[in-house]
Amino acid sequence: MARHLTRYHAPTRYAAADSLTAPPMTVIWDMRKVTFMDSVGLHLLEDQHRTLSARDATLALARAQGQPLRLLHLAAQLRPAGIWLALLATLPLAPAP
Repeated sequence: MARHLTRYHAPTRYAAADSLTAPPMTVIWDMRKVTFMDSVGLHLLEDQHRTLSARDATLALARAQGQPLRLLHLAAQLRPAGIWLALLATLPLAPAP
């Protein structure tokens, strides 16, 4: 049975994580309310991707748009061997800006 944590809200993150009987195999960052992201956000995504990959789990993105989406595309262009192309591939219909 696949385990998915589909919503991530900072104030309830620990309560949600504590209620799980097993760690999630997929973590989805819903970015619909993210209007700005800088290198700190990229590092957070990269760190979580590394942590999840170490236990064969997956990080996915949902609803990225505007400046954050453009930044992810730029990161993918600057570091094509990094995680960014894979993360962009998790977005349904993520057109290049």
